Amino acid sequence: MLLPDGVHNARFDRLKVHTFYENSRGLRSMFENEVEFTKWLLSYNTVVLEMEEGYLVFYDMVPGHSASFVALFYDQKLSTRTGLIRDCLLWAFTSLDLTRIAILVPSSFFAFLRWAKEKLSFKEEGRLRSYKVARGQPVNYVVLSMLSEEVL
Repeated sequence: MLLPDGVHNARFDRLKVHTFYENSRGLRSMFENEVEFTKWLLSYNTVVLEMEEGYLVFYDMVPGHSASFVALFYDQKLSTRTGLIRDCLLWAFTSLDLTRIAILVPSSFFAFLRWAKEKLSFKEEGRLRSYKVARGQPVNYVVLSMLSEEVL
């Protein structure tokens, strides 16, 4: 299966990694520093798709099984890209041979959670209490997932 129009595998040089890191405020909380972010981004088990104004990242991939997923758009207009993101998820299931894709989302991201469930058909699996610390405060996360049999 081909990637949707306007989407391609991202290629990174040092400046592009730095720019991605600087523009990824929500994602940066996952990492201690830019070096750790770079290791994650360029890992052998990470696939990054690039499109206008953003990226889709499939990471922690286990071939033939699963991957975690994050969508990052600098203009934060996910709803206008629902069809494109859905097509990229279908591409990931078929081309990366995945049976499960998961998202970890801070529980305070109400609009994103609703969008992922209603528009992308992710299912809520559970909650991780005090999973991360942000600005010195514990943050709860919600685990969402989608199985290939639910979308193919």
